[in-house]
Amino acid sequence: MGYIFLVAMVVTSFQFARRRLTSKQWKLIHKSGLYFLWAYPFSVYWWNLYYYGDPQPIDYVFYTMGFLAFALRIAAWSKQRVEKANKEASGLSTPFALRLVGGAIVALGLVVAVTGLQWRVPVSGFLTAPEWSARLELWLPYWPFEPFLSLFIIGFGAMLRTMRPKQTAAA
Repeated sequence: MGYIFLVAMVVTSFQFARRRLTSKQWKLIHKSGLYFLWAYPFSVYWWNLYYYGDPQPIDYVFYTMGFLAFALRIAAWSKQRVEKANKEASGLSTPFALRLVGGAIVALGLVVAVTGLQWRVPVSGFLTAPEWSARLELWLPYWPFEPFLSLFIIGFGAMLRTMRPKQTAAA
């Protein structure tokens, strides 16, 4: 899969191929490829730490770098959401309860990121218990996404922290 993305990204970087794509198609190929190519080594180092029995010190370094890269990406998305909401000048801010719950969920995601040895086996068993999920594990890269669970949790918490209430039509 990574080579398919890499070839697509290289080919569409040249003008002859790029002019055959809309800007949305080009962005989709390049963003998807970039995230896939990041996800692969990140997941490899996660498995080295939390699945195989003998992690090396360099595994911790590369896992931490990959985790921080995406955690900072989540923080940047959150900042963009806040700036966009402020630009709309709706006067509404994220309720304190949502910011508090979102912050707690982000903290939980950080704990999950460093405690994979404690939760990997039961969570993997739960996620692959249905027959369809066990089969999907054979065909879908990264399924059932254990390496990314902490990032999903952090992303959800960041989304809650930056939610704004909808304005009603009367407002």
